[in-house]
Amino acid sequence: MKKKRWVRKIILGGILVAVAVAGLLSLQIEPADYRRSLQDDIKSANTLLESVKVGNEKGQYAPQRVLLFEQDIAAAKTVVDDQEQVYEQLKAAAEKLQEQQKDFKRAQNKDCLSQEKVEQIAQKKEDFTKDVSFEGGTATWRLRGSTIEQPAAVNLEIQKQSAYAQQIEALLVAEQSQRQTVTFLHDGALPAGTTVELPCSWDLPAIQVYRYDPESGALGPMIKGTVTAGKLQLPLQSGGSYILIKKSVEEPQPETPQPEDPVGSEAAQESSSGASQSSPSSSAQPSSGTPNSGQSSSQQAPDGTPAPAPVEPEAPPAPANTCTIEIRCDTLASDMSKLKNPALAGYVPASGVILGTTQVEITPGETVFDILKRVTRNSGIQMEFRRDGGYTGGVYIEGINHLYEFDGGDLSGWMYSVNGWFPNYGCAAYEVQNGDRILWCYTCDLGSDVGAYF
Repeated sequence: MKKKRWVRKIILGGILVAVAVAGLLSLQIEPADYRRSLQDDIKSANTLLESVKVGNEKGQYAPQRVLLFEQDIAAAKTVVDDQEQVYEQLKAAAEKLQEQQKDFKRAQNKDCLSQEKVEQIAQKKEDFTKDVSFEGGTATWRLRGSTIEQPAAVNLEIQKQSAYAQQIEALLVAEQSQRQTVTFLHDGALPAGTTVELPCSWDLPAIQVYRYDPESGALGPMIKGTVTAGKLQLPLQSGGSYILIKKSVEEPQPETPQPEDPVGSEAAQESSSGASQSSPSSSAQPSSGTPNSGQSSSQQAPDGTPAPAPVEPEAPPAPANTCTIEIRCDTLASDMSKLKNPALAGYVPASGVILGTTQVEITPGETVFDILKRVTRNSGIQMEFRRDGGYTGGVYIEGINHLYEFDGGDLSGWMYSVNGWFPNYGCAAYEVQNGDRILWCYTCDLGSDVGAYF
């Protein structure tokens, strides 16, 4: 009996000790100096930052996420350097940075395509699609394998937050239309012709989209985002922060502030110099018998120094060689019954004009294909081609503005003409000359409906 009591006492004592130890372990001891604690947290965060590897592979970090964490550290440093910050403010900043460190440790790339996977897609020339979840819902990536020339890893992750939010807001401060930012975390150019489908409730057939360019600090050219059945089709050429604006593509583009010329710049110096020459001091008089036209050689400033010689006007630059390019789908627009897939109707403008007549500068050796590729890229118009050794010129245009061969019937596809003539060879073999007029048109009848006869 006594033995049983001793056993009970030992068990009870063990339980009490365990509870006491657990209580001690769960106790959080408040630091006496939160400024020192915050300094230690900043040091730890910087050490973590130095250890990460930036890139598009799984397990690496997207540059924008690194930049956002750098901003978190900078904000904490501002608090710790401010000697007027009190205990509670320092404590809140320390706890916030600790949470941000935890979040950053979990922020490695997870939803990615490895370079090997992209190589497989390229070899099979298949289309790759994948759904990705983000704060705005579910996005669908579509990569065209036939467009891949140099396979590389692709980061498919998307988020609403941008590391350039302040800069974007400053650029669009005068823009009243509803807008939102979507950041594609892929670093750099995408290796394939890519379209991303995003949820969109805006009741417009197409909206204005712009990519923020961190290097120039400005918005890039307008990209046309097509909205169909609550989905935005957005052609992508590279990752980054994209601004979606609830405005039709026909409405005026946002007015963004232009950077001012820095003080001391060459332009400012020229302006200042020109002003002083056009308003010479009244104390500087021409020498006796010297005509006014000779003042520049003998005129002196009030301090006795010679006045600067007049600036000779520069010769005007030689006129650049130019051509025009236009992209149309009139025959399809005039008879939409030919369109096999009704979901593509949003890509067929009622006017038939995908790109109005546009003048572009050309350099010697550029081809019709070079001009098309450059203009569609700068205008945000989707274009897909394939390298085809059996096709004269080695390049075949498969689709423009999401309209592909056979979308308008068995004899449909894209053709080009120069100065009204339809060449019987590929666009990469036609070298553009000054004054050429290039027309890309979608035929539904092997060219006979657009004036091409073979």
